[in-house]
Amino acid sequence: ANLAINESARLHIGSYDSSIPTLLTVLGPGSSVNACKCSLNALKLLATGNDDNKAKIVRIGGIKTVLDFLTPPNDVVLVDSGLGLLSELTKNNKKNSQLLLDAGGFEFVMAEIANHSDSSHLQARACGVLSNLPIDVDKVYSVVSVILKAMKNHMDDSLVQYEASHALLHYCCRFPIIADLIQSEEADPILRRSHFIPQLPTAN
Repeated sequence: ANLAINESARLHIGSYDSSIPTLLTVLGPGSSVNACKCSLNALKLLATGNDDNKAKIVRIGGIKTVLDFLTPPNDVVLVDSGLGLLSELTKNNKKNSQLLLDAGGFEFVMAEIANHSDSSHLQARACGVLSNLPIDVDKVYSVVSVILKAMKNHMDDSLVQYEASHALLHYCCRFPIIADLIQSEEADPILRRSHFIPQLPTAN
């Protein structure tokens, strides 16, 4: 909790060479769920707004470590915290986004969206990660369908609506070809009821 409100504490802890490797070593079968959750959350806070700490986490294999830890069927709380960390590491960082994609991050996120469809917070986190991944056009239709489903299932959750709408806008800017799907009869009522309706390009 102190890391969340104390920027100097984050800088101080992040400056120690052993702090980030130690937090990553917690992510293993011998650790409790609470310890792993705290480790993931601490790593996210250390990475927030700090490119040096992001680089440290990635340089020592943090992305693969987190994915390897979370890939077996895992507690929804841990998956949620892990997605939060991965979202922070890949935000506005093309290199890290590509590393996550190459490590199987896309398949992981899509699987967890399906596995935990009832968790609104996890759905929002997943949408955030998906919007950071440099996916190809052959995957974008399945991603948009999943995002629309999350919006439909969690219509009253503002965080889901925000992250999902942001992701849809991102994909429409990258792939104008999907505008027809966004403007389909199925998608239209979902977007009209959303709290955050993106300004979408017009289909040709």
